[in-house]
Amino acid sequence: MVTDNAKNMIKACEILQIRHVPCFAHSINLTVQDCLASEYVKPILEKCKRIVAFFKSSTIAYAKFREAQNCERPYSLKQECPTRWNSAFYMVERILITKVAIASVLLNTPKGLMPLTSDEISILEDLKALLSPFEHATVHTSSSTSVTVSSVIPVVCGILHNLSALKSKLQTKVGRDVCDDLLQGVNKRLVPYESRTVTRMTTILDHRFKKEGSWNPFNSSQGVKSLEEELSHINAQTKSSTSSNPPTPEPTAESNLLFSFLQANKNQKIQSDRVDSILALRHYLNGTNLEPAQNPLDYWKISNDTAFKTCVLNTSAFRPLPLKVNECLARQDWL
Repeated sequence: MVTDNAKNMIKACEILQIRHVPCFAHSINLTVQDCLASEYVKPILEKCKRIVAFFKSSTIAYAKFREAQNCERPYSLKQECPTRWNSAFYMVERILITKVAIASVLLNTPKGLMPLTSDEISILEDLKALLSPFEHATVHTSSSTSVTVSSVIPVVCGILHNLSALKSKLQTKVGRDVCDDLLQGVNKRLVPYESRTVTRMTTILDHRFKKEGSWNPFNSSQGVKSLEEELSHINAQTKSSTSSNPPTPEPTAESNLLFSFLQANKNQKIQSDRVDSILALRHYLNGTNLEPAQNPLDYWKISNDTAFKTCVLNTSAFRPLPLKVNECLARQDWL
């Protein structure tokens, strides 16, 4: 079950003993909202909101703003919505695109608002750069027509890499402080998805990512162990339901004499479903990864590795689905 991060929802899943995964998009929203509410970001966002409100409340000012852009298809301004963090990102992005037109109209409007200063513009540029990875992550993981659960861990990994690379390129101290807050929030709210069995296993089963999609190698190795246990269990069930023995010919005197030792050796041979699972999993992990833009379900549809494919499509990460596997594949659902 996927829910928001409210404690009553989490407790309900515990009482019902239902496997629970917090909504990743909601976790992103909480991470960014904490940052946007900080004392060094809130004032400049409030100023941006006042500027947008001024233009939207004045027909004359808005007409001058569109005219000042001097283009066939002038941009409009976007106002922040408190319940959606990315609305703040879109507001900042649009203000930066039209900053010259905004300043021109405000400076020529009697008793108008003060335009943004160059320092404030620099802060907004830093904010846009820092929030861009989160906006892409929100759009990517909110899709209802493509695989999402298996990309949660790689998305977190991508956010961390982007923030780390951006930190040295930021223009302002406010930007650097925001970056530190975002990194702290990501480690608090998003990195724990790497410790969840469902997200670990589905990431490994996604042919685009496998073990290379995790931030911490330990988490990917733990996911492989969980998958080995699942595959071992399924292999045992498959063998017990499909096992059959070939017809046994009558033994000859020569075979009794020369090969009598074979029966004793066969009795000592260790049969292990886990070994079969490890070999199948190793073969899969050593294969070439798909490109990130490809659909991982396409791989499993055409895969010739029937033994491992059967194990994969029956792992516990997919069992809660109310539909049969083939129906899920047809619908492109994968959770």
